[in-house]
Amino acid sequence: MISYKLSILIAAAALVVVIIAALVFSRVLHRFEDFTPKDKLASWEVFAKVMTTCIAIVAGLLAFVRYIDQRELELAARNYEAAQKVREFNIGIYAQSKTTDQATRVLLNEASDLVSTIATLDDLESPAGIIATDRFERLYHGQLVLYESPSVSAAMIDFRDAILKWQKTGIRPTRLLPEERSNTKKSLELSKLNSDFMRQLALRLSTACRNELDTLDEVAGGNTEK
Repeated sequence: MISYKLSILIAAAALVVVIIAALVFSRVLHRFEDFTPKDKLASWEVFAKVMTTCIAIVAGLLAFVRYIDQRELELAARNYEAAQKVREFNIGIYAQSKTTDQATRVLLNEASDLVSTIATLDDLESPAGIIATDRFERLYHGQLVLYESPSVSAAMIDFRDAILKWQKTGIRPTRLLPEERSNTKKSLELSKLNSDFMRQLALRLSTACRNELDTLDEVAGGNTEK
Protein backbone atom coordinates (compact mmCIF):
# COMPACT_ATOMS: atom_id res chain seq x y z
CA MET A 1 0.00 0.00 0.00
CA ILE A 2 1.20 3.50 -0.86
CA SER A 3 1.27 5.74 2.20
CA TYR A 4 0.81 9.50 2.22
CA LYS A 5 4.54 10.06 2.82
CA LEU A 6 5.46 7.75 -0.04
CA SER A 7 3.12 9.66 -2.34
CA ILE A 8 4.89 12.90 -1.39
CA LEU A 9 8.27 11.31 -2.14
CA ILE A 10 7.08 10.09 -5.52
CA ALA A 11 5.72 13.55 -6.37
CA ALA A 12 9.00 15.16 -5.29
CA ALA A 13 10.97 12.67 -7.36
CA ALA A 14 8.78 13.42 -10.39
CA LEU A 15 9.42 17.16 -9.91
CA VAL A 16 13.18 16.57 -9.77
CA VAL A 17 12.97 14.51 -12.97
CA VAL A 18 11.08 17.33 -14.71
CA ILE A 19 13.68 19.91 -13.63
CA ILE A 20 16.56 17.72 -14.79
CA ALA A 21 14.79 17.03 -18.08
CA ALA A 22 14.26 20.77 -18.56
CA LEU A 23 17.94 21.51 -17.95
CA VAL A 24 19.03 18.79 -20.37
CA PHE A 25 16.55 19.96 -22.98
CA SER A 26 17.79 23.54 -22.60
CA ARG A 27 21.40 22.47 -23.23
CA VAL A 28 20.35 20.49 -26.27
CA LEU A 29 18.58 23.52 -27.73
CA HIS A 30 21.69 25.67 -27.29
CA ARG A 31 23.58 23.34 -29.60
CA PHE A 32 21.24 24.12 -32.45
CA GLU A 33 22.54 27.56 -33.35
CA ASP A 34 20.39 27.78 -36.47
CA PHE A 35 17.22 27.66 -34.35
CA THR A 36 15.37 30.96 -34.29
CA PRO A 37 13.75 32.22 -31.07
CA LYS A 38 10.42 31.18 -32.54
CA ASP A 39 11.69 27.64 -33.14
CA LYS A 40 13.02 27.41 -29.58
CA LEU A 41 9.72 28.67 -28.18
CA ALA A 42 7.86 26.05 -30.19
CA SER A 43 10.26 23.38 -28.91
CA TRP A 44 9.65 24.44 -25.32
CA GLU A 45 5.91 24.27 -25.91
CA VAL A 46 6.28 20.68 -27.13
CA PHE A 47 8.49 19.87 -24.16
CA ALA A 48 5.94 21.36 -21.75
CA LYS A 49 3.13 19.33 -23.31
CA VAL A 50 5.16 16.11 -23.06
CA MET A 51 6.08 16.78 -19.41
CA THR A 52 2.48 17.72 -18.57
CA THR A 53 1.25 14.49 -20.13
CA CYS A 54 3.82 12.44 -18.20
CA ILE A 55 2.92 14.14 -14.92
CA ALA A 56 -0.77 13.56 -15.58
CA ILE A 57 -0.11 9.86 -16.22
CA VAL A 58 1.93 9.53 -13.00
CA ALA A 59 -0.74 11.38 -11.00
CA GLY A 60 -3.43 9.17 -12.49
CA LEU A 61 -1.52 6.01 -11.61
CA LEU A 62 -0.98 7.23 -8.06
CA ALA A 63 -4.67 8.06 -7.70
CA PHE A 64 -5.63 4.62 -9.03
CA VAL A 65 -3.23 2.82 -6.67
CA ARG A 66 -4.49 4.82 -3.70
CA TYR A 67 -8.07 3.96 -4.71
CA ILE A 68 -7.19 0.25 -4.79
CA ASP A 69 -5.46 0.59 -1.41
CA GLN A 70 -8.54 2.25 0.05
CA ARG A 71 -10.76 -0.53 -1.26
CA GLU A 72 -8.44 -3.13 0.30
CA LEU A 73 -8.55 -1.29 3.63
CA GLU A 74 -12.35 -1.20 3.52
CA LEU A 75 -12.49 -4.92 2.70
CA ALA A 76 -10.04 -5.70 5.51
CA ALA A 77 -12.16 -3.67 7.93
CA ARG A 78 -15.31 -5.58 6.93
CA ASN A 79 -13.51 -8.92 7.29
CA TYR A 80 -12.19 -7.87 10.68
CA GLU A 81 -15.67 -6.88 11.84
CA ALA A 82 -17.16 -10.17 10.62
CA ALA A 83 -14.47 -12.23 12.31
CA GLN A 84 -14.85 -10.22 15.51
CA LYS A 85 -18.59 -10.91 15.59
CA VAL A 86 -17.90 -14.66 15.34
CA ARG A 87 -15.52 -14.51 18.30
CA GLU A 88 -17.91 -12.39 20.33
CA PHE A 89 -20.65 -14.93 19.62
CA ASN A 90 -18.47 -17.75 20.98
CA ILE A 91 -17.59 -15.70 24.05
CA GLY A 92 -21.29 -15.03 24.59
CA ILE A 93 -22.03 -18.76 24.52
CA TYR A 94 -19.31 -19.34 27.10
CA ALA A 95 -20.78 -16.66 29.34
CA GLN A 96 -24.13 -18.45 29.27
CA SER A 97 -22.64 -21.78 30.35
CA LYS A 98 -24.20 -22.92 33.61
CA THR A 99 -21.97 -25.91 34.37
CA THR A 100 -18.28 -26.72 34.17
CA ASP A 101 -18.93 -29.31 31.46
CA GLN A 102 -20.76 -26.79 29.30
CA ALA A 103 -17.97 -24.24 29.66
CA THR A 104 -15.35 -26.88 28.90
CA ARG A 105 -17.15 -27.94 25.73
CA VAL A 106 -17.43 -24.36 24.48
CA LEU A 107 -13.78 -23.56 25.13
CA LEU A 108 -12.43 -26.81 23.69
CA ASN A 109 -14.49 -26.33 20.53
CA GLU A 110 -13.32 -22.74 20.23
CA ALA A 111 -9.68 -23.72 20.75
CA SER A 112 -10.00 -26.27 17.95
CA ASP A 113 -11.66 -23.69 15.70
CA LEU A 114 -9.00 -21.07 16.45
CA VAL A 115 -6.01 -23.28 15.65
CA SER A 116 -7.63 -24.53 12.44
CA THR A 117 -8.20 -20.90 11.41
CA ILE A 118 -4.64 -19.87 12.21
CA ALA A 119 -3.11 -22.96 10.58
CA THR A 120 -4.79 -22.18 7.24
CA LEU A 121 -3.65 -18.55 7.13
CA ASP A 122 -0.92 -17.21 4.87
CA ASP A 123 -0.57 -13.99 6.87
CA LEU A 124 -0.91 -13.67 10.64
CA GLU A 125 -1.41 -9.92 10.22
CA SER A 126 -4.64 -10.40 8.26
CA PRO A 127 -7.89 -9.44 10.06
CA ALA A 128 -8.75 -13.08 10.73
CA GLY A 129 -5.19 -13.75 11.90
CA ILE A 130 -5.11 -10.82 14.32
CA ILE A 131 -8.43 -11.74 15.91
CA ALA A 132 -7.70 -15.48 16.05
CA THR A 133 -4.25 -15.08 17.60
CA ASP A 134 -5.53 -12.54 20.12
CA ARG A 135 -8.37 -14.84 21.16
CA PHE A 136 -5.97 -17.80 21.30
CA GLU A 137 -3.74 -15.85 23.68
CA ARG A 138 -6.73 -15.16 25.92
CA LEU A 139 -7.62 -18.84 26.02
CA TYR A 140 -4.00 -19.81 26.58
CA HIS A 141 -3.44 -17.49 29.52
CA GLY A 142 -6.89 -17.56 31.04
CA GLN A 143 -10.14 -19.31 30.35
CA LEU A 144 -8.97 -22.66 28.99
CA VAL A 145 -6.41 -23.07 31.79
CA LEU A 146 -9.33 -23.63 34.15
CA TYR A 147 -10.54 -26.71 32.27
CA GLU A 148 -7.85 -28.17 29.99
CA SER A 149 -6.34 -31.62 30.48
CA PRO A 150 -2.53 -32.18 30.40
CA SER A 151 -2.69 -33.36 26.76
CA VAL A 152 -4.63 -30.27 25.68
CA SER A 153 -2.27 -28.06 27.66
CA ALA A 154 0.82 -29.59 25.98
CA ALA A 155 -0.72 -29.16 22.52
CA MET A 156 -1.66 -25.56 23.31
CA ILE A 157 1.92 -24.80 24.37
CA ASP A 158 3.39 -26.30 21.20
CA PHE A 159 0.97 -24.39 18.99
CA ARG A 160 1.64 -21.12 20.78
CA ASP A 161 5.40 -21.64 20.45
CA ALA A 162 4.88 -22.05 16.71
CA ILE A 163 2.80 -18.85 16.58
CA LEU A 164 5.51 -16.92 18.42
CA LYS A 165 8.13 -18.16 15.97
CA TRP A 166 5.91 -17.23 13.02
CA GLN A 167 5.37 -13.74 14.43
CA LYS A 168 9.08 -13.29 15.05
CA THR A 169 10.32 -14.50 11.67
CA GLY A 170 7.35 -13.62 9.48
CA ILE A 171 7.59 -17.09 7.94
CA ARG A 172 5.38 -20.12 8.56
CA PRO A 173 7.43 -22.42 10.80
CA THR A 174 8.38 -25.90 9.66
CA ARG A 175 9.79 -27.06 13.01
CA LEU A 176 10.60 -25.89 16.54
CA LEU A 177 14.13 -25.93 17.86
CA PRO A 178 14.88 -26.70 21.53
CA GLU A 179 15.36 -23.01 22.38
CA GLU A 180 12.02 -22.19 20.72
CA ARG A 181 9.97 -24.51 22.94
CA SER A 182 8.48 -23.69 26.32
CA ASN A 183 7.70 -27.10 27.78
CA THR A 184 10.76 -29.12 26.75
CA LYS A 185 14.26 -28.78 25.36
CA LYS A 186 13.75 -31.19 22.48
CA SER A 187 13.24 -30.29 18.83
CA LEU A 188 9.78 -30.73 17.39
CA GLU A 189 9.66 -31.89 13.79
CA LEU A 190 7.11 -33.77 11.74
CA SER A 191 7.89 -37.36 10.89
CA LYS A 192 5.47 -37.29 7.96
CA LEU A 193 7.07 -35.87 4.80
CA ASN A 194 5.40 -33.04 2.85
CA SER A 195 3.19 -32.16 5.81
CA ASP A 196 2.38 -28.61 6.84
CA PHE A 197 3.79 -28.03 10.33
CA MET A 198 1.10 -25.61 11.52
CA ARG A 199 -1.71 -27.80 10.22
CA GLN A 200 -0.26 -30.84 11.96
CA LEU A 201 0.05 -28.97 15.24
CA ALA A 202 -3.55 -27.82 14.84
CA LEU A 203 -4.62 -31.40 14.19
CA ARG A 204 -2.81 -32.57 17.35
CA LEU A 205 -4.57 -29.97 19.45
CA SER A 206 -7.96 -30.72 17.89
CA THR A 207 -7.42 -34.42 18.53
CA ALA A 208 -6.58 -33.71 22.18
CA CYS A 209 -9.72 -31.58 22.46
CA ARG A 210 -11.82 -34.32 20.88
CA ASN A 211 -10.44 -36.91 23.30
CA GLU A 212 -11.24 -34.60 26.20
CA LEU A 213 -14.80 -34.15 24.89
CA ASP A 214 -15.15 -37.93 24.59
CA THR A 215 -14.10 -38.20 28.23
CA LEU A 216 -16.77 -35.70 29.22
CA ASP A 217 -19.36 -37.69 27.28
CA GLU A 218 -18.32 -40.90 29.03
CA VAL A 219 -18.53 -39.26 32.44
CA ALA A 220 -21.90 -37.75 31.60
CA GLY A 221 -23.14 -41.13 30.36
CA GLY A 222 -21.95 -42.85 33.55
CA ASN A 223 -23.71 -40.31 35.71
CA THR A 224 -26.92 -40.78 33.74
CA GLU A 225 -26.83 -44.55 34.18
CA LYS A 226 -26.45 -44.16 37.93
